[in-house]
Amino acid sequence: MNATVFTGFVLTQAGEYLVQRPADNQWGFELLDADQSWPGGIGVATQWTAVARESVPAEAERALGWILDGVQPVG
Repeated sequence: MNATVFTGFVLTQAGEYLVQRPADNQWGFELLDADQSWPGGIGVATQWTAVARESVPAEAERALGWILDGVQPVG
């Protein structure tokens, strides 16, 4: 089964904006900030919510938007 993984900004339960993108690992995705990535989100958050890019605060867009700019859309 090939599931489509959400690619975009997420907001953690702690109020931190991260980027989720597909990855070649056992979870099929990773969460990232400007300096680090977490395969499957392990170690950074247990819950997060997808957020539309246009709803992300400007400071989060400046810090993390470049990560999404390099990702090709799925589908």
